[in-house]
Amino acid sequence: MEEVRQALSDILMELGFQKRHIKDFAITTDQLGINSINLLRISIYLNEKFGTSLKLRRRNKNSLQDICNQVVQEIASKCKEKSRYDHKSKEGKE
Repeated sequence: MEEVRQALSDILMELGFQKRHIKDFAITTDQLGINSINLLRISIYLNEKFGTSLKLRRRNKNSLQDICNQVVQEIASKCKEKSRYDHKSKEGKE
C-alpha cells in the first residue's frame, strides 16, 4: 500500500500539487480539482507501474484513497494467483 501511495504522490507532485494537498488521500479528486484528463494520466501511470487494470468510476466521485485501494487489491489478487500457481507447479513436480 505504501508503494502505491508513494507512486500516487509522485504523479500528483508532477502535476503540480504540493505535499499539503496530497497528505490526506481521503480527499476526492473533485475536491483537489483533478480533471478527467489528469485522472486518466494517474490511472495510466499506476497501471503501467504496477501492471494493473485500474478503471475509474465515471458516475461516482473517485477519492485518491479509493484509487489506492483498487490498485492494492488488484496487486494482492495477482500475488495470490501467482502463489497458488507456484504451489500447484511444485506439487506437480513432486
